[in-house]
Amino acid sequence: MKTVWKSALVGLGVFCLGMGVAPAQADAPRLYMGWYQWHPHSGNNPLANFGTQYHFGRGVYGDTDGDGVTDDLDQCPGTPKGVVVDAKGCPVIPDSDGDGVLNDKDLCSDTPKGQKVNASGCPLDSDGDGVIDDHDQCPNTPHGTPVDAVGCPKDRDQDGDKVTDTLDKCPDTPKGATVTAAGCWVVKGLNFDTDSATLKQPGAGKVLDGVVGILKDYPDMKIEIQGHTDTVGSAAYNLKLSQKRAEAVRKALVDKGLSAKNLSSKGYGYSVPVAPNATPEGRAENRRVEVNFAK
Repeated sequence: MKTVWKSALVGLGVFCLGMGVAPAQADAPRLYMGWYQWHPHSGNNPLANFGTQYHFGRGVYGDTDGDGVTDDLDQCPGTPKGVVVDAKGCPVIPDSDGDGVLNDKDLCSDTPKGQKVNASGCPLDSDGDGVIDDHDQCPNTPHGTPVDAVGCPKDRDQDGDKVTDTLDKCPDTPKGATVTAAGCWVVKGLNFDTDSATLKQPGAGKVLDGVVGILKDYPDMKIEIQGHTDTVGSAAYNLKLSQKRAEAVRKALVDKGLSAKNLSSKGYGYSVPVAPNATPEGRAENRRVEVNFAK
């Protein structure tokens, strides 16, 4: 920074005695007094000073290393060009993903913007179950509890049918319904004669009353009555038989007051067994009617 001296000089020859006001090298005005040597090309150059100098205010300083912090405040004046510095001009470690954790401590340096992170810069998992908070549907799982992909306990049973959600193929079964090992509503006690789609009486009426009692608490629920058989006979034969039996149960439920528009029926033959067909007991279990949500 070039210094320009403005002063009143008194003297003879090349030496002068002067007093006046001049900016310091940092452009802060000051009063000065001293001996000066004059040169026609370089102007006034101080040869000797005496007395008191008074500075007024803070001057404008240079920034030698170009880091954006002026030299008078720069505590690290030799910072390499391009290095990010703090208010004191000293290098700082950047935070590339802007999550508040500097790169040297950030184990997840590409965290999406706005994602809550832990001290290591990784997505927050408040309950420590291995599922980050943004995906965790059960955010307060007790420590050490095995969880599923959405952070909920593997032994959770949302519909209360005593079949855990991880095994439940019908997770929204109405309360009070009897279910299979897969958690699907099975209507037990509905029997048919061999090669017949006519419900056997007595007993069927009471069973159907129980179904109606449950479904009346869910007036808008869309239900599919599903017929199933064992493996005695051909696949085509059992498919037709299971369809007829499902339709028979649907009609009986409509006759008992359920809305026909909410009930559908479908036969599955022996394609969805719940027990081995090798024994009489297994085949009896497979000859069943299930009630499930319509897809």
